[in-house]
Amino acid sequence: MKTRTTLYATLPNPKASLGNFLLHPLATLGIMGLLASCSESSGTGGRQVVLPLQVVSRSEEIAAPRITSGGWSVQIESAALAFGPLYFYGPPRSTPNTPAFTPAPRRAHAGDDNLQMAPIMAEHLSPIALDLRAPEEIDAGDFLAKEGAVQSLSIVLDAPRANATQAADMTRGYSAWIAGRAEKEGRVLRFAGGIDFPDTPLKRRVDEVRVREGATFREGARVRLEVRPGAWLEQVDFDLLAASPAPPEGVYAIGAPSQFWNALFLGIRNPQSFALSIE
Repeated sequence: MKTRTTLYATLPNPKASLGNFLLHPLATLGIMGLLASCSESSGTGGRQVVLPLQVVSRSEEIAAPRITSGGWSVQIESAALAFGPLYFYGPPRSTPNTPAFTPAPRRAHAGDDNLQMAPIMAEHLSPIALDLRAPEEIDAGDFLAKEGAVQSLSIVLDAPRANATQAADMTRGYSAWIAGRAEKEGRVLRFAGGIDFPDTPLKRRVDEVRVREGATFREGARVRLEVRPGAWLEQVDFDLLAASPAPPEGVYAIGAPSQFWNALFLGIRNPQSFALSIE
């Protein structure tokens, strides 16, 4: 009886017409919440499909020396990246006709809807390691996806796991590894080192990797992720590196804190360093 008394105290007269009841703002909120909950239980997108993921490096970007804005000719001699999981998102839920209080989905994994309220369409949870100088496409395994439109991808830059021996070998145990040389006016700087990303969600993610408009997950679709290492070192100040004391072993180690480390960190986390296609 207490529950019924409280309900009547907050809603219109229970003897009033159904029309008057539906006009009450609290009743409207309750009904819309119920509808949203029902909609949520049915999920987003269409039926589930199993799709293959292919991963490849745009190795031609680093096959030949690249000239930086500072006039240095940079040749990458080895580079590797370990990453995963991957989270694929559809178009944002929010539209001009969507109520501001529409509840967000509730999930118990790291692939919840992103900050743009875009629904997650798929997760690829297996770790991936890629030799960025190798032109061969690798099969990263199948994943389960919901049929429907895909707008963006988020990539987690994770260190190789203990059982990922191949990844650990490629990256020397780091999330990313790079080595090479830079030349300018007869001066040669050799560099090598790895980078680990801070163990915080935002700093370990590359968000908003875009796919062409109209891309959809569907039966028979081919999903391809391309890594573009060409821009990794674009912002490195090799003049600053050249002004620092020469290392006894002749190879400048990439370590934090340094301008080199910061520039590499930002270069890898740039969404333009990746490209997603769904054909």
